[in-house]
Amino acid sequence: MFYKHKLLFFIIHLVFCMFLFYFINQQFILVGIFSNFVVDLFILFISVIIVSYILSKTATLFYIVFAKLTKLKTYKRFIFWLLFTTLCYILDFIIFAAAIEY
Repeated sequence: MFYKHKLLFFIIHLVFCMFLFYFINQQFILVGIFSNFVVDLFILFISVIIVSYILSKTATLFYIVFAKLTKLKTYKRFIFWLLFTTLCYILDFIIFAAAIEY
């Protein structure tokens, strides 16, 4: 999950977003809307990052509360990064599944 190499994760995720944007852009072209590749790519990239960040931060807070109630050790940073990367991949898959449906 690239815990030690976070920059590598973001580069790989940017490449995933390039492929996703290719399929999304095909739908825009069919509709007749032409878009800017770089701007729309970064909008897609940043939006997936923000949604994943918010969801993983919320889930990490729930984990911390649960861990304190049950007196478990808390691994805040690791749990956050694990949830963040997993949610990024899940959101990429959902966008891909929605984008290839014509």
